[in-house]
Amino acid sequence: MDLAGIGRDAVPVELSPGQACFHHGHVLHGSSPSRSAAARIGLAVIYVTPENRGVAADRNFATLVRGVDR
Repeated sequence: MDLAGIGRDAVPVELSPGQACFHHGHVLHGSSPSRSAAARIGLAVIYVTPENRGVAADRNFATLVRGVDR
């Protein structure tokens, strides 16, 4: 991966097929194109309190995992 212009703090992490990478959503990250015929899958998990309400989506994709949503 070409890290030119990214900065001295960049840390390249190479994953083997079948591995996963977990990082904070604010971390600048990227990858080279996949050389595999298999799909590359991304998953975002965001924890919020029940008081948070979506304003842009027509559907609610949140799931209560603990406590009570009053």
